[in-house]
Amino acid sequence: MDPVLAASQIEFVVDLQPSDTASWFFTVWASAAALVFVPYALIALVQRGDTLPLLLLISAVLASLVEPMLDSLGHVRFAENVPLTVYTNFGVGITVLVLTGYVLVMGVGGYVAYRLLKRGITVRGVFGLWLALVGIDLAVEYPGLLTDVYGYFGDQPFELLGFPLWWPVVNGTVMLACGFLVWLMEPRLRGAGRLLIILAAPLAVSGTYGLVAWPVFLSLNADVPSIVPWLAAMVTAALCLLAVRLVAAILAADHGEELPSWLSRREASFAEHVERS
Repeated sequence: MDPVLAASQIEFVVDLQPSDTASWFFTVWASAAALVFVPYALIALVQRGDTLPLLLLISAVLASLVEPMLDSLGHVRFAENVPLTVYTNFGVGITVLVLTGYVLVMGVGGYVAYRLLKRGITVRGVFGLWLALVGIDLAVEYPGLLTDVYGYFGDQPFELLGFPLWWPVVNGTVMLACGFLVWLMEPRLRGAGRLLIILAAPLAVSGTYGLVAWPVFLSLNADVPSIVPWLAAMVTAALCLLAVRLVAAILAADHGEELPSWLSRREASFAEHVERS
């Protein structure tokens, strides 16, 4: 067998056996938490004429279409008894749990990030928000991992209690990117053009993973020494920091903050261009 193909199939035949109670509990919990956003979005639309929460709700559901590709590249598998499979792609069954999880993380998380960015935020505040989003991802993912509802497999670097810690670093960057894209788009779109906000979450997920996670994805799916995924995860973490740094530069300029010396003039010029547009 081709070694690359063999690497891509590594340990994908796994024995995840959560109890039916655990599978249904996490499905109901994620659905209930996510569906709280639905009445909020409808109330915002009816009472204030604010379409943004509803557009982000739809955007989050669309972003879940990227999940099978990410699971395949990043070696993630869900237990077979997780209920209510909606569709299967890349050999990965996408359930209601995944869909509502995206609403919770990308819809609610992206909206909260946007609101905080809109209020005005400093460079330090951007990094603080990013760390908070990383922490939220850890809190959301560990219960499902510890009960075998899903798992990460293969030669995953920086694994702690079954969770490769490079994933929450990337996921926190994805949520920040979603809020940032909405911050860029919302004041510039009018009328039917506001429908483009629906693309915010899919672009944040696919774009951010493409920008920062490719070193780990390549190493996990190649026949390479075991040290390589660890080095790749370090590169991915560094790319996440660079992405957050660029977002911080743009937002700091918009907030009127004097940029610290470690931010380049090129970043400042780009930030000023965005502010004027």
